[in-house]
Amino acid sequence: GAFLPRRAFASASQASSSSSRTASFGAAAAATAAFNTFTSRQILSHIAPTFGLSLATIVGVNLLGFTITAFTRTHLITDLIGTGAFILSASATFFASTSPTHNPPLRSVLLTITTVIWGIRLGSYLFYRILHTKHDSRLASLFPPTPDSPWTTDRLLKLAMFWTLQSAWSFIVLLPVTACHALPISWHLAHPVGLPAVFFLWVWSAGFVLETAADAQKFAFRSDPANDGRFISSGVFSLCRYPNYAGEIALWWGVFGMSLPVFFTKWGFVIALSPVFTTVLIRYVSGVPLLEKRYDAVYRNDEEYQQYKRTTNMLVPAVFKFMPFAPEEQQVEEHEEEERAKKELKEEEEQEQQQKARVRMIHWLESRRSKMEVLSCVCPENVQ
Repeated sequence: GAFLPRRAFASASQASSSSSRTASFGAAAAATAAFNTFTSRQILSHIAPTFGLSLATIVGVNLLGFTITAFTRTHLITDLIGTGAFILSASATFFASTSPTHNPPLRSVLLTITTVIWGIRLGSYLFYRILHTKHDSRLASLFPPTPDSPWTTDRLLKLAMFWTLQSAWSFIVLLPVTACHALPISWHLAHPVGLPAVFFLWVWSAGFVLETAADAQKFAFRSDPANDGRFISSGVFSLCRYPNYAGEIALWWGVFGMSLPVFFTKWGFVIALSPVFTTVLIRYVSGVPLLEKRYDAVYRNDEEYQQYKRTTNMLVPAVFKFMPFAPEEQQVEEHEEEERAKKELKEEEEQEQQQKARVRMIHWLESRRSKMEVLSCVCPENVQ
């Protein structure tokens, strides 16, 4: 298949109308294959309106966020607007792609619903959390230190750069959803939802549940004054150290999987940027590295945390430790157990050698005393 001009798909759809659903799918698939040789310019002219709508929506929402935060000098709404851009973009491209003569494609419906559910859940949680804590160390440095301090060019540029990067993040992560919405109804008829999409819907669901549980457990843990200065290692945090990030990565790979047929269309490979970008960003840039650095500084002398870090996976849930390959953390743990066993054996051998030495010393002293007693009887003056 390919991203094809809408009028070509429309004519193919009319030609493929039949009372038999199988015949309709076959005709649509044949029509799709017939346009594989379309030029990149023709393809781009077809998908440009949908991608343009997505970009315009995301930029508009984030521009509004920049304006509000610049005037109010608050970052309370930052995450709410960031996730709102996802919801509005996915919804706008979905409704723009629907046809009055056909039901919405099931694949588009699934991708839109999962995106909206994720956005509502995460946005509402982050907004509730910031209202509770009143502070976000990630963003505080973007604003003037006091309400009376004037904006400096440097801080204003940093704030603008933040909202620009957030727009780029939203657009890239939404690529599978936008690309699926850009394809006409005939493409969806030729590629109905099957077992692979159902499997990746399960992957999305597992990631969503894991992320939700992690956020709820960590918030409850941090809200308890008794846990001040402590780290969480219970619940889903016993499976891996960053289950919220693991869930986030998993659910966007699920979205990619649900749109997998789009990947095999011409230029469709670009949608793989979404899960790859999410994984790299979380694992190597702004997610795990920042928390690892902070935790290592706070708990560097906490043996309990160091043990937790050595024995608990970073992102892969602990259930995968039973796979044929051993995660690095498990290998470290096994090596440490082996070293402890060697150390204990060495200590036992040293204690045994010391015991033997004491016994020899006692025997020597007893022998020496016996000789002294004999000498005292034979020649008392020599003993003195």
